[in-house]
Amino acid sequence: MNWLRTAGMGMAALFAGCSETVDVFAPEEDIWVVYGVLDPDAPAQDIRISKVFQVEADAYAYAATRDFSAAGLRVYLEGGGSQYEARWVDSVRKDSAGDFGLYAGVYRFDTPAGARLRYGERYTLTIVSDSGLQLSSQARIPPRPVIVFPAVQTSGGDRCLPGAAFEDSVYVMFDADRDDLGVRAMRYEARVRLAYYADGRPQQVLYRTRRLFDRTTGCAQSGGSGWLCYLYPAGQVLNGLRLQMEQTPAQLLQYDAQPRCGNLSASLSDAVQLQILAIDTSLARYLLANDPRQTDFTTIRTEYTNISGNARAVGVFGAVSSDRMPVSLSPCSEYRLGLRREAPPGCL
Repeated sequence: MNWLRTAGMGMAALFAGCSETVDVFAPEEDIWVVYGVLDPDAPAQDIRISKVFQVEADAYAYAATRDFSAAGLRVYLEGGGSQYEARWVDSVRKDSAGDFGLYAGVYRFDTPAGARLRYGERYTLTIVSDSGLQLSSQARIPPRPVIVFPAVQTSGGDRCLPGAAFEDSVYVMFDADRDDLGVRAMRYEARVRLAYYADGRPQQVLYRTRRLFDRTTGCAQSGGSGWLCYLYPAGQVLNGLRLQMEQTPAQLLQYDAQPRCGNLSASLSDAVQLQILAIDTSLARYLLANDPRQTDFTTIRTEYTNISGNARAVGVFGAVSSDRMPVSLSPCSEYRLGLRREAPPGCL
C-alpha cells in the first residue's frame, strides 16, 4: 500500500464556504483513516485502520516512532455469498516506511484456496466498535485481465519464455474482459518486475507506467475485440529499473535467468515478469485524485474517499486483479541492467 497517498482539501469544501481564515482551535474531532485493496489472488486481505493525529512537537519525528493503528474494532467483509470476520495482526512490516514507522497493525481476512474472493463480485466492508462507531464501504473486483501477447512459445516439444528486448520498444496485449462478467476495470497499470541478487541478497524492483490508462496506448492496434495494448517505449523500462537497483561499480548483479525452456510452463524462470493490473473504480478515482499532476484550476487537488458512516473518515477501499507473463531478457537488456559483464555487439 506504499503507493497510496492522502489528498488535500476537496473542491466541494472549497466552494461550500470560501474563507481566508482557518480556525486552528476548532473542537477536537475523531477522524478515521481506512485503507484496503482486495486482491482475489491473495491468500489474505489486509485492512489498515487508524486515526488522524495532531501534536505540537515535530509531527514527522513523532510519527516515525509510533503506530497509529486502531485496535479493538470489529471488521467484517461480505460478498459473493460469503462472510468473513477479520482478525487483528500486530506489528506487520510495511513495504515502505515513508514518514511513519516501519510496522503497523492490520485487520486481516483469510482467503485461502477454496475461500478466495471472486472476480466481478461486489464486497461490503463494515467497521464497528463498542463505542458506536459505524463505517462502511464497497468495492467490486474487476475481471482478471489475460495477457495474450507475448506468450510462452513451443519449440521442439519444449515450452520457452518469450523474449523481451527492453532496449527497444516492447508491447503487451491483453484481453480486458475474457470472462464477460458485465463489469470493466476503470483503469489499468502495466508493470515490469525484476527479481535479482545483490551480494547474495534477494532484491526486487518494479517498474510502473507513469500514468494509468483505459485504452490502447502507443500501439498501432489492439488486436481482438475487447483487447487492449500498451507499448513500453525503447529504453524506458531499463532506465526505470536501473534507478532502483543496488550496485557498486565493481559488483555484478545476478538473477535466475534459467530455465528458459522446459516441459512445463510452471517450471520456467519467473525472475522477469510483464504484469497487467486492473483497478476498480473507487481505487482508480482515488489514485487519479492524488496524482501530483492532477489539479483543478485553483491548483487544489480534489479529495476523494469512499469511506462513509457516523464519523468523519478518509482513505479508500478498492480492488484489483492482475495477470503476469514471465519473459526472457535480451543480452543487451541484461548488460544495461548490470546483469552481464560484456556488452553484446551493437549494445550501447
